[in-house]
Amino acid sequence: MAAPMDTSQNLSGPEWMVEKAQKCVRTDLFASKSLLITARSLYPRNFRIQFEAYKIEKSAKKTTEGAAILLDMFQHFFDEPVLQDELQALTTALQSDSQDSSVTILRDMFDSFPPKAKYDILQKSSEYAKNMIEKSRCKLLLMKHFSEAISLYGVSLAESLIDCEKAEGEKSALNPYRNLLVCEVLPLVIANKQIDVPLKFYAKWLQKSMAYYLSYITHPPRKHDQLGSSTPVLTSPGLNSPPSTKVSGYTRPGFEGAPIEGSVDGWEKMHEMIVKIAEKCGWNLQAIPKISGSVTSRFQHISECYRQQPADSPAVNKSIFYSTVLLFLKTAFFYASTVDAESFASTSIGHPTALLLLEDLNARLKSKKHKHKHKKMRLDENDIPLDSDSSDDPGLSSIPANLKVNKSYGVTPELIENFETAVDCWKLLYANEYLEKDFNWLLHRWKADKWLWLTSFQTDMMIFKGDFAQALRMLQEKHKQMSSMPLAEVAKNKLKILLQMAACHFRLGQFSSACEMTLDAVNLMPSSENPVTKPTAPEKPAHASKYTRMLFLLPVTGRELLPYCIHLLLQCYKKKSFHHHNTKDDKALGHMIVLMQYDWPKEESFFADAVKKIRKQGTFTYPLFFRFIINIDILEEFAFLATEEGGPVELDLLPLTQR
Repeated sequence: MAAPMDTSQNLSGPEWMVEKAQKCVRTDLFASKSLLITARSLYPRNFRIQFEAYKIEKSAKKTTEGAAILLDMFQHFFDEPVLQDELQALTTALQSDSQDSSVTILRDMFDSFPPKAKYDILQKSSEYAKNMIEKSRCKLLLMKHFSEAISLYGVSLAESLIDCEKAEGEKSALNPYRNLLVCEVLPLVIANKQIDVPLKFYAKWLQKSMAYYLSYITHPPRKHDQLGSSTPVLTSPGLNSPPSTKVSGYTRPGFEGAPIEGSVDGWEKMHEMIVKIAEKCGWNLQAIPKISGSVTSRFQHISECYRQQPADSPAVNKSIFYSTVLLFLKTAFFYASTVDAESFASTSIGHPTALLLLEDLNARLKSKKHKHKHKKMRLDENDIPLDSDSSDDPGLSSIPANLKVNKSYGVTPELIENFETAVDCWKLLYANEYLEKDFNWLLHRWKADKWLWLTSFQTDMMIFKGDFAQALRMLQEKHKQMSSMPLAEVAKNKLKILLQMAACHFRLGQFSSACEMTLDAVNLMPSSENPVTKPTAPEKPAHASKYTRMLFLLPVTGRELLPYCIHLLLQCYKKKSFHHHNTKDDKALGHMIVLMQYDWPKEESFFADAVKKIRKQGTFTYPLFFRFIINIDILEEFAFLATEEGGPVELDLLPLTQR
């Protein structure tokens, strides 16, 4: 067998010594180090010899010796790709809190460098970084280790991150550029007293910070979190429960580090940023309420400051504006995520089912009491029919509204307080032209029209305020958007929209449309649910009165919503029957009588109105009568109407096939 070829004869002096040292390191470390010491003396400008010596010292955990060689290579061989990779590993180690020996040795070597060497390494590494993220990381390390670097690089770094985010076409605020900007760069820049930039910079930074934290808090959970970004996926365990507002640190493949450390309150972070920016810009800090305390007390503080200051004062308006925006966002999202707990994986309440805001259709401007009457009503022909209710009275939209508490559904006083505070904040933000202009611009800047939780709140707010026409327009737009989506995906949301549309049509006196929407909603209700029962009675609000519009939140289930649908249809038929006096509509009157049976004898007084109308007409045709009328009182009353004493009324109640 031929002897193995000795390749060492073809190697140059430096290469031979490196190969010999590599072979010796496995059996005799000291012999290997001696060879490399000799080689470094003979060939001081040979990078391979220097780097091999560095690797041996690093493996042996010789911090001082390894640092000395690394610093020498940095000064003479910085352009070597292998060395640049090692320096990148060094800067990555400085960002990590890992206790792995391969990481700690790099941090220990960096700590042993003199200050100027540290500064030069970080600055040079940032210049040769492969991308903006690495560059920003190096600049951040430089600013954290040397405060004087903040005034030199802070503002330009912040603006570069904003430019890169825009150039990358990031659609979500949850991207690594915004993460670095908000969580690491801006805290250093804003806290530095030597930095002085135009006020527009601070306003821009504040808006981007608020959008970042708000996106994190409100980002709905997904099975596989895809933020729709052109960049790699940004993941976070905290995204599965945003309503708690607890923001956990997160990383991204190729983007190490956790800028948001531990568990923080996103709302509190926004408040801190507003205070810091206010200090920098000279805004009135007294107009910014403390984050502690109830949302009602915070709004009262803001409102009082607004009343005491000139409406055209920019400094005051800015403090009031951002404080009100923050309070509005917090309370509106609390409400939206609670009533739609399924979409936000909310744990803020014990009731996981989505809730729907609906108006009590029994609203009356005048209080009426009716006693239960029994069979064979003796009616005077001069009796005046009772109006069914005042629910479509134009004055209803202008009187106060109250939400009913119902703890069994998760409708707590806290939920109502947040909703009403959000409505108050909205009103204040449109109280003068300065606030309104800034708020509309901010919503446009944030593309807030894409926030489903906000549009949901706005719709409920319009219903609460009695602006049924505007609420209906918003609901119709949502319904149109869902028309192209698979029904299985949007059935529950479509059911909610249809019912609210029906209620708005009813309030606007559009009873046929209200009936149509209601029946469409009934068709979307799950058929597998338990049989319909009477809904749980909500608790009466503390300040309810006969001059107050009442609203309630009902679970989106057939058990709770079907009774409301029955009642809504009944109210529509009452309106068509009692208010359209010049039109003989026996079908509407018959349908009304059928539906009255559901909540009998509560509707008995209105059945008396129907009987009066039938006696006055002298005839009544309803072929569905014996198919749907089963109530004994109603059957006996119609039997009485056919007698001489009861009318006589000409009744046509048999189906067409039996005539």
